[in-house]
Amino acid sequence: MKIAEVITDTVVGGAEKQVLSLVSGLAGEFEFKVYYPEQSAVAPLVRALPVESQALSLSHPEKPTLADTFLFREVFRREMPDAVHTHAGLSARIGARLSGVPLTISTRHCAYGANNPRPAVPLRGALYNAVTTLTVSTAKAATEDLRAEGVDMRRVVTVQNGVAFPGRLPYTEKSRLLSSLGFPENCFVIGGCGRLEDIKGFDILLRAGAAVAPRCPEMRFLIVGDGTKRRALETQAEAAGIAPICRFVGFLEDPAPYENLFSVNVNPSRGTETSCLVTSECMALGIPTLASDFGGNPEMVENGVNGYLFPSGNAAALADLLVLLYTNRPLLRLLSHSSMQTYRRRFSRRRMLSDYRRIFDKLAGRLPS
Repeated sequence: MKIAEVITDTVVGGAEKQVLSLVSGLAGEFEFKVYYPEQSAVAPLVRALPVESQALSLSHPEKPTLADTFLFREVFRREMPDAVHTHAGLSARIGARLSGVPLTISTRHCAYGANNPRPAVPLRGALYNAVTTLTVSTAKAATEDLRAEGVDMRRVVTVQNGVAFPGRLPYTEKSRLLSSLGFPENCFVIGGCGRLEDIKGFDILLRAGAAVAPRCPEMRFLIVGDGTKRRALETQAEAAGIAPICRFVGFLEDPAPYENLFSVNVNPSRGTETSCLVTSECMALGIPTLASDFGGNPEMVENGVNGYLFPSGNAAALADLLVLLYTNRPLLRLLSHSSMQTYRRRFSRRRMLSDYRRIFDKLAGRLPS
């Protein structure tokens, strides 16, 4: 089966990482070719895959346009894949249909929710259904958005994201990293990793951190990622007086070494979150997560089992949970053990690849529907 994987974003986010993981994991079983915007930050990572790839000059990578639709039509007419798999990318699916590609798959990586609805577009659902054979939803929250948009629920399946085990750092390497940050070895690191944009809610983490830092002298804050709000967040940390115990290390292609330093992972998202890769990676390492109750977070984090949920945007509730885990180390150890079990059972890369393998085999007619 010849599958065209289409990336239409210009940043390296969770969706792009999942495409890389999927293609590299199933490259020996299916014939993949990856298409991506020539201006995308994902370009060097795609070129390192063991499959063919092609950069495309897209007029507006993140929104459907007629120019991009016709470009994809010509590309797929020439290549004639058996299936086109997009991660958004409506232009690519329309172009695939116009070129005669028989199967089009869309994976929905985002959830919007009642507080952040997608703008109403007449006949959106009808167009979506006309150009999409199958939709893969990464969380129940994303499925509900699809339902609200008029997508045919008979053609929607759920596959939560899975990640490879990130690997543990030896004690000496952890000590070296902590020292490089100016953190003492016995500190209690509150970590967060993601794009530094409003929807990711890192301002909530800093507000909670400023509230609890005076009561928790060993607590330190470590934020991995970059984005348009980085300077504003650094300024917020300075104004709150926690800049001396807070570090911003920027975007890292592999954040796992720094995730190894976390005592607790915080996912304060207020938008788009479905099946968070960082939460899964931290679970694999036995790091409990404190997550907002937005989107797919409640499908990953269970109160008192592998972490705790707090109301999205509620810094006071997050602060209470930070103090709880800082002061109750036996509870922290119980959450740690359960986090690892949750990862093995539900959020491993092996499980995700198995789910996608079954989807592709069914579409190829190798398995009964």
